[in-house]
Amino acid sequence: MTDSSKSGEGISPTVSARICKHMNEDHAATIHAMVLSSLESRGDKNVMSKIKDAQMTSVTLSCYHLKYLVCDKKVCSMQKLSVNFVPPMQSPDEARMRLIEEHHRVLSPQLLWLATDIMARVIVVLCTVLGYCNYFVFRQTEPAVSYSFLAAIGIHFLEALFVVYLCRTNLKLKLGATLKWFVLVCCAGYPMTSRVTALVKVDYESKMNKKAS
Repeated sequence: MTDSSKSGEGISPTVSARICKHMNEDHAATIHAMVLSSLESRGDKNVMSKIKDAQMTSVTLSCYHLKYLVCDKKVCSMQKLSVNFVPPMQSPDEARMRLIEEHHRVLSPQLLWLATDIMARVIVVLCTVLGYCNYFVFRQTEPAVSYSFLAAIGIHFLEALFVVYLCRTNLKLKLGATLKWFVLVCCAGYPMTSRVTALVKVDYESKMNKKAS
């Protein structure tokens, strides 16, 4: 009898532990994004900025299990959640490909964030008002308005290029997801940039901890 057949759902504890070790050591940003994506889909947005030390604890054919700390000031509590594979895997051989699919799913941005993220919404509205005033009210005759609008566009564009670099080199995202991030950052700037840099920071800290150990 093989290890796989000993497991009730097809993936043995040994294989599950090996997968989790690899994910936790080499893909910390993905694990963090898995937690954020799950919490956002459940409407638990208030705790998303307080997540620390997200880890994958086990994998079955039907789901994967995560644990993470929610820290409020100096008080932290351990939380757990499960995320279903849709559809469930048929064999352990699918695990690698399905986790790669999850990586791209949870790290792909949502254009809806421009409306649901309060700071992003404010910035989009301000840039739209500046553009309208510059071209239709003052007709590019008011230098302060023109410079403000062009500065906002220029800064967002430079931020977007930086985010493209991070997405391709650090997060290993496909072109489609990278372009979505580019559009979001061009429109809203910092609120979208900070989402990417936070994930890159998680990945960087994980690698530094791995080297230190």
